[in-house]
Amino acid sequence: MLAYLLLHANRRVSTKQLIDALWANEPPRTARAQVHTAISALRAALLPVAGRLSSEMSGYRLQTALEEVDVSIFQARLSAAQRLVTGRQPELAAPLLREALALWRGDALAGVDAPFAVAARNCLEEQRFVAHELLADLDLAAGRHVELIPRLTALLNDYPAREAVAQRLAVALYRGGRQADALAVLRRLRSTLVSEYGLEPGPPLADLEAALLRQDPVLDPPPQQPAASGPAAAAPTSARLESQHAAGDSDFTHPRPAQCPDRIAGFIGRAGELATLDRLLDGHAQTARLAVVTGPAGVGKTALVLEWANRQGGSFPDGQLYADLHGFDTQDTECPARILQHFLTALGIPDHRIPLDLTHCQALFRSSVAGRKILVVLDNASDFEQVRPLLPGSATGLTLVTSRDRLDGLIAETGAMPLPLPMFTPDESIEALNQITGPERLAAAPESACELAQLCGGLPLALRISAVRLAVEPATSVAELVAELAQTEDRLVGLSLPGNQHSVAGALEQTCRRLTAEQARLFRLLGSHPGPWISLAAAEALAGDGRALRGSASEQVRQSLRILESLHLVEQVKRDQYTMHPLVRLYAGRP
Repeated sequence: MLAYLLLHANRRVSTKQLIDALWANEPPRTARAQVHTAISALRAALLPVAGRLSSEMSGYRLQTALEEVDVSIFQARLSAAQRLVTGRQPELAAPLLREALALWRGDALAGVDAPFAVAARNCLEEQRFVAHELLADLDLAAGRHVELIPRLTALLNDYPAREAVAQRLAVALYRGGRQADALAVLRRLRSTLVSEYGLEPGPPLADLEAALLRQDPVLDPPPQQPAASGPAAAAPTSARLESQHAAGDSDFTHPRPAQCPDRIAGFIGRAGELATLDRLLDGHAQTARLAVVTGPAGVGKTALVLEWANRQGGSFPDGQLYADLHGFDTQDTECPARILQHFLTALGIPDHRIPLDLTHCQALFRSSVAGRKILVVLDNASDFEQVRPLLPGSATGLTLVTSRDRLDGLIAETGAMPLPLPMFTPDESIEALNQITGPERLAAAPESACELAQLCGGLPLALRISAVRLAVEPATSVAELVAELAQTEDRLVGLSLPGNQHSVAGALEQTCRRLTAEQARLFRLLGSHPGPWISLAAAEALAGDGRALRGSASEQVRQSLRILESLHLVEQVKRDQYTMHPLVRLYAGRP
């Protein structure tokens, strides 16, 4: 628990995240109780600094200073060194990298046995190798190849399949007058990759081996001139050798990423929304062009954005960047720093130039996309704070954000265009069913088809699930499916597919994880209300304060209703009157 909180220091970690981190897909029934017990034990063990471990919105936050956690110090040193290298001050970067690597004592998270530890350990190890490889480049550039040989030899003994380490060691050996040993290192690596992994080494290894055999001058130590020294001069292992073949090729330095997934099959309707997005391409924008597509779970936000992105791919000659932020699903919410690192890699930024801290990563991202016609899709965003660092800030590109939250703060601060998605009309609902079942199946039972569309409430996810069920259950007629779903206690069960990956109830459950205990309680109470709509005063009465019957609703209930409305769990039909989608009402009213 402590290790996970320290890896997420100064950020809120939800109880659900902790349970997933500690037990993955097999949490015990007492998981929440065990989390609470562990938090209490940590607070006691951390005295007198226990106040830094605070409870916060169904989660916890551990406040730390930079100098208190080795991981934070290491990442800060590495990021600072990368900036110095970029700023052509390699002589100042090398000491920082030595300090950073000196913090390592054995394997990361040694002795921590939990599902989260594997991915975290791998991530930290990759950062460690970035530091090792960057320091090796600096040492090679400074003529310290002889001193470098023992360190890289030990590293390669521990990680014999690490191509980047082997390439740098071979260059160091060659510069130390050991051409045969340099060739032996590369051939041993080739043998390891083939025998243990069934892999052939990549072109950089073959290029380096050929350069060693012909004693290519490109492998000679660079002139010892501080202004010209640095990793670029020291690393003929890949970029320098490849540059001989890539000169003048703009795609080599400015790749065109194409990260958007393909459009979702069976897309229908949304002509008005697609036309609205088209208007963002008019070319007259003076600020960043940004649209926020919002709506309840299952309304088709991702489908709309991917359809438009595939139709308008030619409008973005510099490429498309896509990230699923996992804001509402069962996976850990993606942190902005990691997304930015993926984006920068896709844009052709070398790994050693990508900062690890969020602020500098964001600055490099904005600089990299400035003036370029790039589409950025941020799918399934949790909140404004998750999205803010990922915005390009360029008027030449376009950014689309999807979320179940209205993201009012994003709209207020950036002037983003809100694009709420409504439910399908009855005609669109029938068309959505036809896309999967085929028109003949529904045409044979038109009345039942209309009833089925009505039972799905125009929700695209419910319609798709129903259509798939009819397609894969040929023995079930449309009328029989309607009869099943007409039973309110069975409807949410029927609107799911095996595996719970496609389930109306599952999608609503993910949204409801965002609610506090008080908001969740009000949501359940609203689900039990019998009328088609409920007034603010009646909602207060349900919440248990009779003063509302005299026309004085409490601020707490008002605020809870605003949160429910922003998450599309309730809808305000007129001032102080609220309603719920029929399927949301069924979910809220379940025992």
